[in-house]
Amino acid sequence: MDLGKTTGDEVAWQLTGADVVVFAAGTGPGSSVGRKDSVDRDAAILLADATESARVGRYLLLSAMGADLRAIDDESLDPVFRTCLRAKLAAENAMRSRSALRATNVRPGLLNHTPGTGRVTLAERVRSPSPGPMPPPSC
Repeated sequence: MDLGKTTGDEVAWQLTGADVVVFAAGTGPGSSVGRKDSVDRDAAILLADATESARVGRYLLLSAMGADLRAIDDESLDPVFRTCLRAKLAAENAMRSRSALRATNVRPGLLNHTPGTGRVTLAERVRSPSPGPMPPPSC
């Protein structure tokens, strides 16, 4: 289902009976500012609306590390990347404002093509593993 071409009611109907809803879509590198807003923000919010309407109750949002730290005013970032982080932060804020959803927000860091280690770091805040600027997540 293309969340950019459907209504919240249509999505809610599809979610009927679900235990949890996971938003793991994203635009990825090379997409436009408009696409960042329409997917990383608007589609995530539409899915949260539909999740709430369908009374699913549990919503997991896959966001991006750095959305809270750098998104608002770091003019040194690429404008499209900054838009992506701002869009993800807006989706997080919209998700947090809902009392009817038990929401979880996950901010993965840099995605790469190396073999997995089977380990993750989970915390309220995770520092970059290397000195210097944090590499951008796949946004």
